[in-house]
Amino acid sequence: MKICSNCGYENIDNGKFCSECGTKLQDPSISCLECGYNLLSGESSSCQNGESEDQNFLDEDCVDDFLDDEEDDDVDQFERILTSLFLTANYNDLSEYNLTQLDLLEIYIDSYADFTPEYKRSLRISVRNEMGKRYFMGDGVEVDKGKAFELFMKSASSGDPCAQFILGKCYEEDYGTEVKKQTAFKWYKKAAEQGLAEAQESLGWCYTYGIGTKIDEDAARKWHEQAASKKDSNEGYAWWKLI
Repeated sequence: MKICSNCGYENIDNGKFCSECGTKLQDPSISCLECGYNLLSGESSSCQNGESEDQNFLDEDCVDDFLDDEEDDDVDQFERILTSLFLTANYNDLSEYNLTQLDLLEIYIDSYADFTPEYKRSLRISVRNEMGKRYFMGDGVEVDKGKAFELFMKSASSGDPCAQFILGKCYEEDYGTEVKKQTAFKWYKKAAEQGLAEAQESLGWCYTYGIGTKIDEDAARKWHEQAASKKDSNEGYAWWKLI
């Protein structure tokens, strides 16, 4: 049941506007009781002091209150917030989530017993890659290539080919870490062997120009041909080409 904040009318759960006065309804299960911040939309409603705030982040004091408060109502409310995040999360497109929400998703993945270990790994990689992209590009946060590198390293170490390819770029171009051509070659090779076209192309250039390895024209031709045979590359990482 959704209670209208304007007139107090009790509306049906799936209603978007109050049936009595027409005010837009907000789901209390995904909004902070203290500041009105909506975890899913990233928008803030009026605070207790009556002032409207344009927040791009979750009020950390409110989260701390939820975590530290011993009262059952507050604990249940915080658990409902987390559950709402999980139930509505589209892990193929996390662009609508801010960094605080992504942090929550990563932290609480292990708390869901119904998730298989492989599914948890996949979700964690998706979240970390999205966060890494935000820090690298300065999307909604100050650019921090070192932080982005750390996040991609975690995903790459878990076997994700896209993160492995990006690590190759980081080591080759001095993004968030020092240049290490041989290490760049190693990560390109790991990603290429998993079939990522962009990594196969980069590996081909490594063999062509001796980047982190010896020049090998046959190997270069092999990897360039494999990359060319792919009709389309991983569009989810096309942002990398903007650099």
